[in-house]
Amino acid sequence: MSRIEAAYEESDKRLYFVPCPTCREFQVLKFPQLRWPKGGPEEAVYVCAHCGQEIHNHQKQWMLPRGAWRATAKGDGKTAGFHLSSLYSPVGWFSWGEAAMQFEQAQKNPSLLQVFVNTVLGDTWTLLGEAPDWKKLYDRREATTLDRVHAAMLLQAGGRANALRSMLKSETERSPDFLRLANALSALYPKESEEKRLLDAMLLSAPR
Repeated sequence: MSRIEAAYEESDKRLYFVPCPTCREFQVLKFPQLRWPKGGPEEAVYVCAHCGQEIHNHQKQWMLPRGAWRATAKGDGKTAGFHLSSLYSPVGWFSWGEAAMQFEQAQKNPSLLQVFVNTVLGDTWTLLGEAPDWKKLYDRREATTLDRVHAAMLLQAGGRANALRSMLKSETERSPDFLRLANALSALYPKESEEKRLLDAMLLSAPR
């Protein structure tokens, strides 16, 4: 179990609740609520858990700014923990359709299913061993920009400064997408969260 995961287990386990554009009821985005036609995962929509209305990926642009972090456990009374899956990726980044496509691909390959659980759902793989380390995650061909931001956060948390500098240099040379997404996520996390601290410290290390 990683340091971040252990701390989260002792925390108040805050989740990000967002409102449905139709009924305005708040809910946590969960993968089982995605629906798509057979053979068309790129057309995936989210079905509201309260009113059953379909929500399209572009509607996250309205939902995310209106969301709120809510504690879901008592915890140890001193640790605030935050969990966010890739389903919350801003519009224009990792879409619900892409999540559905990765899920269908993973059904045919157990190693891809592990990556899906770890990097798309943000959960721990418990059946086939430990989650892949940052290097394996970073090197996977199907790794998204969000995957790479998470990998950089792991390097920051582990104090691996040289590896982090090397990764950030590679990302900034690749495209501006990495830093744009990291800054967007930093704005979404609460000021005092461990995730925001890691993101902001990582961004300070980025080449200018």
